[in-house]
Amino acid sequence: MNESRFAVETPGRSLPSAPGSGPAGFSPIFLVGSLALTLTLGATTGMIHLLRSAAGADVLVSHRQIHGHTQVLGFAALFLMGIAYHALPRILGVGGDPPRSARAVFWLMLGGVLLRNAGQPLGLFAAGRVLSLLSGAAETAGGALFASFVFDLLRRARVGKYGAKDPLLRFLRAGNVYFAAAIALAGAQAVWLAGHAETALPVSLTEPFYVAALYGFLLAWIYGFGNRVVALFLGVGPARRATPLAALVLQAAGVTAALAAFVPAIPPTAATALRDAGISLVGLSALVYLAGSGLIWRRPRLPALPVPGSPSIAIRTAFGALGLWAVLELAGVAVARSGVFPAQNPWWNDAARHLFTIGFLTLLIVGMSIRVLPVFSGRPLRHPGMARATYALIILGAALRLLQYPAAFDPVFYRIGAFMGVPVVLALLLFVFNLRRTLAPAAR
Repeated sequence: MNESRFAVETPGRSLPSAPGSGPAGFSPIFLVGSLALTLTLGATTGMIHLLRSAAGADVLVSHRQIHGHTQVLGFAALFLMGIAYHALPRILGVGGDPPRSARAVFWLMLGGVLLRNAGQPLGLFAAGRVLSLLSGAAETAGGALFASFVFDLLRRARVGKYGAKDPLLRFLRAGNVYFAAAIALAGAQAVWLAGHAETALPVSLTEPFYVAALYGFLLAWIYGFGNRVVALFLGVGPARRATPLAALVLQAAGVTAALAAFVPAIPPTAATALRDAGISLVGLSALVYLAGSGLIWRRPRLPALPVPGSPSIAIRTAFGALGLWAVLELAGVAVARSGVFPAQNPWWNDAARHLFTIGFLTLLIVGMSIRVLPVFSGRPLRHPGMARATYALIILGAALRLLQYPAAFDPVFYRIGAFMGVPVVLALLLFVFNLRRTLAPAAR
């Protein structure tokens, strides 16, 4: 792929760059819903759980699980769905407004997350089990509608400006398959909760869900958008030849191996080997992708006008966090396999996962939002300095969570790191305030 072809095929030509020229029809309902969930049942409850644990209080496993469920399906996935409904038809060159089912998908996903939060902690009672079952039904229905929308777009895109083997289409297709798997696992969780007078799900149902949703769906879609949209925004040009395909293959092999590790018939030794191989392959896919794309270090090839809020800083730092996550996961497997130290322990696994979800996903969502949402609305960002403060607070929170690594040797580091939720929640509040001021009609 040469430079001129990259410039023509990127979606930048279809996205306006001047205030007041934003595309019609942008609805913030998915954005509002995802942020409302994380500021109530997601990041905020996670902050409270951490502070309680550091103070010596018990936090129920069910509460931790619904926190994770809310952050994955209620925050990250719901946010990405909203962007997909609005921007994906334009990016793929097939045009058209979001389908009528988009609003139904929003209410089904939002309702499903809320029902899970209400039902799982009440699993000892019949009413709680019914609510959990309804949550799975709602999320399965919403997920099926969204997956069908994406598959239909991909089918139409193949006869448009993209070839069937284009990396963007490949990543989106793979990510949609992983999304379907994650939704199926969420449904299986709901069925299990409905059939057991328990509040905590077994690990065999929670870990595969995180693998499919985080390291499958969300990562594959970010690979795809990064290969086109992010590269355009940063001005770094196309990725090195063959590296997107290599990342796609490594990720697919890793997700498959990691999911296979939780098949009930797999012996424990083989399951451990599959888990380690899976996370290692996904980590390698991230390193290959970053090396080929240069999203962290490549300088812009063409001069560009500065964007208020310096979102490029957040975007590059987020991909840097992805690289650090990959290195830490690979190092953890190597140390565990050497027999020197049980590196695959809950503290280290939790630290790495939160580096992925906070340092990478959350920071990238914030940076990309600062970059594109003012464009969608046709209004300039109201508080650029506040945006930079938001990035700094998210980075601080991710750094504090990494103190769980030395905490394996001295618990004092866990008590210090337990405050990581405070800067993250504060960052999200600043982010919401900034977007509210930017998108509100009075901000004209």
